Amino acid sequence: MTASLTARTALTGHTALTPGATSTAFADVLGSIEVDTRRLTASVAGESLTADDVRQLETELGRRLYERLHVRWPVGRDSLARVDRDPDAESRITATVPDVPVPVRIRDVRRDGDTVTATMFGARVTLDDAPTGDTVLLPSGWPALSPGFHLVFGPERPVAAGPEDAALWRVYLAAETFDDGLTVFGDAVSYLRGHVAAWQAKIASSPAWYPRTDAVTVYLGHDERHHAEALADAVSAGARWDRTSAFVATLRPGVGLAQEPDDPDRTRGSLSYGQHRATVLARLALDGLDADAVPAALAAAGVDPIEFWRNTTRRTHRP
Repeated sequence: MTASLTARTALTGHTALTPGATSTAFADVLGSIEVDTRRLTASVAGESLTADDVRQLETELGRRLYERLHVRWPVGRDSLARVDRDPDAESRITATVPDVPVPVRIRDVRRDGDTVTATMFGARVTLDDAPTGDTVLLPSGWPALSPGFHLVFGPERPVAAGPEDAALWRVYLAAETFDDGLTVFGDAVSYLRGHVAAWQAKIASSPAWYPRTDAVTVYLGHDERHHAEALADAVSAGARWDRTSAFVATLRPGVGLAQEPDDPDRTRGSLSYGQHRATVLARLALDGLDADAVPAALAAAGVDPIEFWRNTTRRTHRP
């Protein structure tokens, strides 16, 4: 079967979001994908790929969608390539964003002889001594906690406001080079530390990962989502790459906004936002759905079929 996905006319064009924000037309994204399940071939924006079976075709298509449409890597860049930690780059990140210790909540403190343990971030850890309260101070910077990224925590963790809004928000900041990424990261963290209580941010921590639209990712809770616009203005426009993911709402050149995925299919629960949207689109492409069936299929995956940077499973989610 050969399929080139298109969407209904109602899904074309740009949709107003917040002042100055637009999202890529869904039909434009679908129109860039072609699949031939008989020949086990596919193409994304004219770039071809082949596979040995349908499952591999779906996997390879999802990866290519992630690389080309989300990260915006040029043809030839491969997310499977090994990139080792770069101590020099990590040192430069630490110099750009000096560490500010942050309180981290702990639970279930236990003492066994001279050993004190507690639960933190869902893991059992050993403490130097019994804490006097329910928090301990830890460094705000965590290199390689997320593979390939250097993570910095704010004084509070970003959380959802309630069951109707149980999804974080991501602000994506693009950079073409690691040096630009450092500038963008420094500007972002400076704004966050001065204006936002609950946040975390990460930067791609090796020059080999650049360019990318998610060079810096900021996580905001539902109650902090209104900071996205001011954060976009606080980051140096000269350092930002002017590209954004095809899967996000564009706030400024090089600044995107998206809601953390909330997919009823828990087999996709471990995917990042970009991986989730790419995986869902790859599945739709292989299913070869009629255009009228596409919106329902997206909604079933928790994706708003018109503004697909949003979740459809939440009632109160406008920025």
